Amino acid sequence: FNRALAYWHAQIFFELEPNALGFPIIDKVLNDVEGLKLSRATVRDTWEFMIEDLITACNLLKGHTGDEFRATEWAAKGLLAKVYMQSLYIFPENADQAQALLEDIIQNSGKKLASPEVYKDMFYGKAGNKQRG
Repeated sequence: FNRALAYWHAQIFFELEPNALGFPIIDKVLNDVEGLKLSRATVRDTWEFMIEDLITACNLLKGHTGDEFRATEWAAKGLLAKVYMQSLYIFPENADQAQALLEDIIQNSGKKLASPEVYKDMFYGKAGNKQRG
C-alpha cells in the first residue's frame, strides 16, 4: 500500500503520454548501490505497477478495518479506485472497476462523509468539531 501511495504521489504530477518515461519500478529491497541504477519505466508501466500493487494490498489487507493509524482494506480500495480514475486516459476500461470499488466502499465500509461543518474545520486545520466513522 505505502509503495503504491508513494508512486501515486509522484505520478500525479506528470500526466504524460503513456509511452513517455515514468519512474523506475522498485519492487524489492535493494541491497547495494548497483541496484539503484534502474532505468525508468514508461508512464503506462508505472500506472500498471501501481494498480497491481494496490490489488495485492487489497487482498493482503482484507479484513483489516479497525486501526485508524494503519492502512486498512478500505484505504487500499479507495486509493485503487483513485488510481483507476486518474489513469483512465491510459486505461479507459478501468472505469467499471473504479465504480464497483467506490460503491463497495460507500455501501460496506461503515464510513460516512463528514458533515459540512466538520469538513470546514478539517480544511482550515481547526482542532475542534471531530467526527469519527
